[in-house]
Amino acid sequence: MNEDILLEVKNLRTYFYLDEGVVKAVDGASFSVQRGKTLAVVGESGCGKSITARSILQIVSRPGKIVDGEILFHRYTSDASGGSRVETFNITDHKPNSPEMRMFRGKDVAMIFQEPMASLSPVHTIGNQVMENFRHHFKTSKQEAREVTIEMLRKVGIAKPEERFDTYPHQLSGGMRQRAMIAMALICQPSLLIADEPTTALDVTTQAQILELMTQLQKELDMAIVVITHDLGVVAEIADDVAVMYLGEVVERAPVDELFHNPKHPYTQGLMSSIPKIEGQTRERLETIPGSVPHPYNRPTGCRFNPRCRARIENKLAICKHHEPQLLPVSNEHEVRCWLYHKPTGVDYQAISNAELLPDEAAASIAATSNVTK
Repeated sequence: MNEDILLEVKNLRTYFYLDEGVVKAVDGASFSVQRGKTLAVVGESGCGKSITARSILQIVSRPGKIVDGEILFHRYTSDASGGSRVETFNITDHKPNSPEMRMFRGKDVAMIFQEPMASLSPVHTIGNQVMENFRHHFKTSKQEAREVTIEMLRKVGIAKPEERFDTYPHQLSGGMRQRAMIAMALICQPSLLIADEPTTALDVTTQAQILELMTQLQKELDMAIVVITHDLGVVAEIADDVAVMYLGEVVERAPVDELFHNPKHPYTQGLMSSIPKIEGQTRERLETIPGSVPHPYNRPTGCRFNPRCRARIENKLAICKHHEPQLLPVSNEHEVRCWLYHKPTGVDYQAISNAELLPDEAAASIAATSNVTK
């Protein structure tokens, strides 16, 4: 096992069983997080980013549940000789309300939720909410826990933390509430922090401050971060690696520089093209991705992006429409789920001419890519 890997998500499937049918919110997602690094999970609303994060902590609301896959957390523990060793904690082996999961949440992995006003209790003070998490994991006196909490509030940039300790959420600004959420998440110094849209509803200046704070605390605590966002500007600023999700699965995964300079999947290319450019012409229309995310009860067959894809392969085989691609490497540390780079197995290519196999545009695209699987 690679000791640099902190978290592994393997073929995760989280479904919601409703009266109308089954919603496959996460359907075969796989990725890993390295110690001390930042992984950004990006994609449109409804692609399964937040449910993936909640699955890691086993806090998926009913009627949702994990139906398949593994979530492995590799943590350091002390051995009998006084040294340390890597212990693998299989999250999916434990029930959501088990004692093991209650001790795991907050201490090993913590989460900053999307909307702090909805996540914080309106009838408890900020200090008591942050302190509660600390006292749950460490058996200390109330006075000692209060001192630790005040110091953490100071560390996340809350002015006069002794006074703010007894403040209620509605008495704080949006930026201060987000800082309080970060303090609550980091009070036990977890190895992994999951940040679900940490800059939502914040002004640009406050966004920059929150991102800088997260980066600073990551270095101080030697912590890994999974940041969930649709803001590619945030991704470019803080991420080391990127996983692009679409309709419940990862369609591309690569280091951040590689992804921005050489996106492979048509969906990723569409996301990149939709970013406003400083050098763009006045009144120039932004690029858009055709269509919208399919209805959860009417998922397309084959490649899930094929109804919206400008580069889909139209031929006698209708590969994109009928065959589902796998997430496979195209180069070192770069994986993509697309038939433009990988041939499907079990297809009789001998009976089909090259002209029939691919359209001119797709053939040109493949020829221009030196790392295509032959």
